[in-house]
Amino acid sequence: MFVNWLEIVRYREPGSYTYTEFVSPRTMQQLVDRGVLTTAPLSPQEQFVQYEGMSANKQQVIDNWAPELRSAVNGTPAVRAYELYTVAQ
Repeated sequence: MFVNWLEIVRYREPGSYTYTEFVSPRTMQQLVDRGVLTTAPLSPQEQFVQYEGMSANKQQVIDNWAPELRSAVNGTPAVRAYELYTVAQ
């Protein structure tokens, strides 16, 4: 399962579409913790984008809705943009 967090953030921006609360970093982590999903590794170049390069609206959505998406890559503020999961066996 491939999750594009940037698209979900876009749907959650003011004036945009709405998106179910179920699909969130917290829910995905719960599914991993329960053994339903496992994470598949992506390189930092594939997984993260620079936080400062994002619009103020997107930054606000991330900060309020999913601050766990924030990180740093080589000391630069970043956002986890993509994640890949497999169904656990």
